[in-house]
Amino acid sequence: MFIVGKFIPPDKKFNTFSIVLADGDPGVVFLQARERVRMLVRYDSILGDSYIYDSDLTRQRA
Repeated sequence: MFIVGKFIPPDKKFNTFSIVLADGDPGVVFLQARERVRMLVRYDSILGDSYIYDSDLTRQRA
């Protein structure tokens, strides 16, 4: 949960993406996107710890 203005500056921007399907099977689109898209997120906790989420590393473990 983000509290804007408390830990994140109000002018901080986040890139977000949405996919809306007109036709087709969502499962097929999910599998194609999973192979081609990488999500890399770096975040800091309020306790001072830093974390990195890398979807490629998660995918290799699964």
